[in-house]
Formats: sequence, structure tokens, C-alpha cells
Amino acid sequence: MQNNNQHLVNIMNSPHLDKEYSFLDGHVIVMWLNQSGVLTRINQSLLDMTGYQESDLIGASYTLFIHPDFSDSVYTDVWNKVGVGKRWKGVVKILRKDGSYFWGLTTIMAIQYQHYQIRYLCAVRKPSRKQIILHREKYCFSNK
Repeated sequence: MQNNNQHLVNIMNSPHLDKEYSFLDGHVIVMWLNQSGVLTRINQSLLDMTGYQESDLIGASYTLFIHPDFSDSVYTDVWNKVGVGKRWKGVVKILRKDGSYFWGLTTIMAIQYQHYQIRYLCAVRKPSRKQIILHREKYCFSNK
């Protein structure tokens, strides 16, 4: 698996950075993260939407999908809410392996696992254009 920092350097130098990929109709991305934000389980829709292979993602950090246009405050807000057992919902700009991106209506929640561990469930669906515009203005550094 490629180092996340090197991957981000490659993406930042990619000519495809501003290319939007359409969210595939009928797909719902599901991923499970451990307490450190590492992917432990994923579904086929995540692979289809991001262009990664399962071997690239299991054991990788969710930060692999963070688009550089997004403010750190988004992820601070996410972890402040889910860290105390609340559900977070918003539209995020998700980075694909090839440097393009797609918008996802994302819900993240904490789930108690085996009576003592916490896992995080993240589900991503296709957002409306109105939802994208609202969240882009709220979360992005640049409103492309």
C-alpha cells in the first residue's frame, strides 16, 4: 500500500484534481473504521466509486479520501460529534485514487462492538445538487 502522504503529494500534482466523477446511481458506500480511523471493512460500492482495490484500503486511514479543498474543521466537527456518540451527517467531497472527486451524502456514527470496543460506521449516498451547493459553501476552502 502506498504511503498516504506520498499519495497526497501525487494527487496534488495530478492534472485531474478538479474533475468531478458522477456518483453511480443505486450505489451506497459502506465502510467500518476502528477508533483510529482505519478502514476495517468496506463494500464493493466503495471500490467502484473510488477506483481502489480492497488490498489498497483495508488497514488504510480514512484520510486517503480527504479532498484538499475541504477545511479541517469538517473533520474536527465529525470526530467531536461521533466521539461522544452522536451521529454526523453532511455532504463531503471525496477524493478518488485517480485524483478526481465525487460528492457524497455521508452519515457517520459510533457503534459499540463486542461490548467494549467502539467502531464507526460510515454510509455514503448520492446527494442532490442543492445539498452539494449548500455544503460546498460551508466546508470548502474554494467554491469550485
